Amino acid sequence: MYSELQVPYTSTLRCFSRANIAYIDDTASASAVPPPTSAPALIQGPGESTVTRQVRKATRKQLTMQEKISIIEMFASGISLRAIGSTFGRSHQVIARVVARWRERQTLARAPTSGRPRKTSPQSDRMLMRMIMADRFTASTDIEALDVFKKVSIRTIGRRIRESGEFKSYWAARKPFLRPVNKTKRLAWCKARVNWSAEQWLSVLWSDESPYTLRFKAKRRVWRRHNERYDKKCIVHTVKHDMKINVWGCFAGHGVGSITRVMGNMDQHQYMSILEHEMLPSARNLFGSGPWSFQQDNDPKHTAINTRNWLTEHKVSLLEWPAQSPDLNPIENLWSILDQRCAKRSPNNEEELVEALQEEWYNLPVDMLTKLACSMPRRCQAVIDAEGGMTKY
Repeated sequence: MYSELQVPYTSTLRCFSRANIAYIDDTASASAVPPPTSAPALIQGPGESTVTRQVRKATRKQLTMQEKISIIEMFASGISLRAIGSTFGRSHQVIARVVARWRERQTLARAPTSGRPRKTSPQSDRMLMRMIMADRFTASTDIEALDVFKKVSIRTIGRRIRESGEFKSYWAARKPFLRPVNKTKRLAWCKARVNWSAEQWLSVLWSDESPYTLRFKAKRRVWRRHNERYDKKCIVHTVKHDMKINVWGCFAGHGVGSITRVMGNMDQHQYMSILEHEMLPSARNLFGSGPWSFQQDNDPKHTAINTRNWLTEHKVSLLEWPAQSPDLNPIENLWSILDQRCAKRSPNNEEELVEALQEEWYNLPVDMLTKLACSMPRRCQAVIDAEGGMTKY
């Protein structure tokens, strides 16, 4: 331990009271540090201004206890102050202060400082972290209500949690609830296909439905002055009941298929009409006479008896699909990209929205579609790593 170190006292200690800095002449080194006649200037690198040096110095972290112990050990072995400073990326004055503090007080701990003492103790800080580990949704108001933290503000509780370096407060991600049986099916599905080749994934025709509103609902950032929050140039207008349409679309890794509007609430009969007039022509155009398979989720209209009979009669090879698995369908990412592209066009009515969706859909770059289709091995591996749970996709 550092308390048992024998630091040589052959060096002469000089203190420069004006700058409150201890300078040490190391007799073991080739050159000695002369006593200053004025406050020491900041050490500057090549082309570095004094202001830059001050900013860099202010943002530097304090030496850890282990680093201080290593400094004393190195000094005791006869290494010069400048050499030690180069090792730790500090000036020789900083190293000199560490050695002087050890000689004067026989301790490397920081001296007590002025200011208000902490409201929490190390024990209460550890208790706080155990509560967060046990329940990640614990509210600061619930913690404040405990007897241990009654004299601590909500802001202080938040600071203590952030000081740990492990946790910060985020909005919780929203994902579909998965029953154990669905997790098992998802895991089995991904294990059976995680080693599929890119050619196999590129031969899948992906499909889905998605709603779109006339006004883009995602949060948007704006450049404004502090008093312009409600300025008309800086606000996003909303309506109580926005106009919404539903569309069906399909794509493969080398091109998009059809996109068509869904009229009202789609039932099995409208869906079979879409399969016949939109899906089949898209498959012929994208795959020709080559092999392909069709992906659809487990919506009741997709799994209805009439729909299954139609797919069998038309000899459509259906890709088995696990329930509650939107994160496995790459078309979900495509819907989000399409939404962002349409938002830039700012459609004013229903017809303009449909026109914007169709134009942006057929202008989607092929390399983007290929990347989405070829992301399936990573998606499968993510589900396997999550043991059938939800993933980031």
